[in-house]
Amino acid sequence: MLKKIDFSYKRATKQVNLRNSPTTIMKRCNIIKDFIPILTNAKNKIIYIDETAIDENLIPLYGYSEKG
Repeated sequence: MLKKIDFSYKRATKQVNLRNSPTTIMKRCNIIKDFIPILTNAKNKIIYIDETAIDENLIPLYGYSEKG
């Protein structure tokens, strides 16, 4: 099936993460500004789960990707 859609199994590589670029930080700020009124009017409790403790070693070394 994967050969028909031109996918292959290959070694994964890390990509540059722009998590804290100025553009991303500004987008986060704008989303929070839009989300605050929703939070204040919410009838249910909102639970936040922080997943930052996930270890980098859990990233798979191999995976499926388009050929090329």
